Amino acid sequence: MIFRFWKAGEHVGSQVTAAAGAPAWFELYAADAGQARDFYAALLGASVERMPGGLEYYVLQRGGQELAGIMQIDSAWGDLRPQWMTYFGVANADDALAAITGNGGRAMSGVDDTPFGRMAAAMDPSGAFFKIVEAPAG
Repeated sequence: MIFRFWKAGEHVGSQVTAAAGAPAWFELYAADAGQARDFYAALLGASVERMPGGLEYYVLQRGGQELAGIMQIDSAWGDLRPQWMTYFGVANADDALAAITGNGGRAMSGVDDTPFGRMAAAMDPSGAFFKIVEAPAG
């Protein structure tokens, strides 16, 4: 798995997040979530909070801002390799999934209702995975 960090210079990076069309969340699927948690917390100077429930899931935070999630890969998921996943915000998950498939992409799941919004997994025409999320109402 390859990832990069950069220091803002003249271009400061994403200034719009959690809006339709913008990155809404970043999540690492890790073979060893505890090891990944420790690595990224130290690297980013972040605190960590474990999400309640049966899933091993950690949220990296700094200054009260949530940065990303780290999820333990479950063997029941098959041969999923460790990877970072980007979630893109959409106004309507059903319409977005239809646009994805109508423009040569693939739906990797249906739209699921979660406490964090309506989500679906997809693949672009070149084979890159991503997820979409429609913010919960209210």
